[in-house]
Amino acid sequence: RLVRLDGVPEARRLEAPPPALLAAIRATTDLDVLAAWCEDARPAVVGEAALVLAALGAAGQRRLGALLDRLAALPAPIPILSTILLWDDPAALAAARAVAASPDLPPPWQFYLSLSLVAHGDADALPRAIAAARAPASGDWFFRREDWDALVAVSDPVTCAVALAYSPHHHAYQRAVGLLLAMTRHSPEAIEALRRF
Repeated sequence: RLVRLDGVPEARRLEAPPPALLAAIRATTDLDVLAAWCEDARPAVVGEAALVLAALGAAGQRRLGALLDRLAALPAPIPILSTILLWDDPAALAAARAVAASPDLPPPWQFYLSLSLVAHGDADALPRAIAAARAPASGDWFFRREDWDALVAVSDPVTCAVALAYSPHHHAYQRAVGLLLAMTRHSPEAIEALRRF
């Protein structure tokens, strides 16, 4: 190792689900069974079940929307939140909007909820997504490269870069500062963001 890691907790290791289990989840159309799989502790299992529910249309999406009221009780809620991007049922999306409006959501939940709502045309959700990406790291969630890519896909990259240049998350500030430094003309906001970095 090049860096000493004394005092740094080890990353949580989860056993990968067997491929046969994931195949069984993909083949299931029973909403109750799929909703039960969404309560599993393994993110891969939850993600697979949530994707199948989202693909089953309004009934599956409403089941996912009902799970949003119980996010704190779910061991792996982020894969569920990540499927909101795929939802098209108005009732399920209304449930997502109601939960996203809560001021006391943990930053990872707020980020994925708000990001998906921005993709659905809710421009007022963008500031909540950016605020979540600027919040201190909590638990085992960190802003990832894929999160940056998803954010700039639904918003202006320069706006995101100015807002996230001084984020505590490596993949947020690294991409933001890189984009700001590559600009040929800097706005006063971009200069200030670079100074704060």
